[in-house]
Amino acid sequence: MDTSYWSISSILADSSRIPCTFNLDVPNLSHLRGDSSVDNQFQSSQASASSSSQMDDSSDTIREKSRLELPFWLAEMLALNDIVSPSLPRPYSQRVRNALNADAKSVQLRSQANWWYALGVRLASLERQGTDSQTLLLEVLSTTYSARLASTYDAALHVASSSRGGGGGLDDEETVAGQGDATTANSSGGGGFGSRPSNVAMSAELVDFVNGLDESEKLVLRRAHDASAAMRYYLAGRN
Repeated sequence: MDTSYWSISSILADSSRIPCTFNLDVPNLSHLRGDSSVDNQFQSSQASASSSSQMDDSSDTIREKSRLELPFWLAEMLALNDIVSPSLPRPYSQRVRNALNADAKSVQLRSQANWWYALGVRLASLERQGTDSQTLLLEVLSTTYSARLASTYDAALHVASSSRGGGGGLDDEETVAGQGDATTANSSGGGGFGSRPSNVAMSAELVDFVNGLDESEKLVLRRAHDASAAMRYYLAGRN
């Protein structure tokens, strides 16, 4: 994934919320709690200077040990200044790890987090270098990606072989729910890279797997699909 400042994908990944515990009292940040009473006080202070002088300063302070969910971009800055201590969110909990260890392909990563890998790498960067927690998280990300990669490529071949003309690409919003009933059409008529036997439908299990891909895996799927379709188009032209 593009991690540049202007990358929309990076911005969306950084907007994911993670649980954080405040290490000290922080004034003037009570709006992070979403407290409507504080919002009303703020609006009143704008309307009347006298009412603002009567506001309770303590209500505008986030107390030490308070636990809030903050977007990663904010949590990262606060953590680097030792203001908060971030925790792993639910998509990386022990329960999810156990499911991934049992069968990584059966886990719907998209239902856990749209940017599961990207957010995981960012969370690992907040851990101290070389610590057990950082090593464990990076290992989970790596083993999960490796375990699911072959199925991602297999799905790309199915979709590419069912594309008429061999030149189509996957749209960003496209799913392959309809591929379970579709049969593949091998336009080249032969074997080789990027080709599949005709009349082979994508299994329901593979359809569920594709619909559960996170955004990084969907990018791999699209690129593998386009590469496979281009190779089939090239081989067909040589015959």
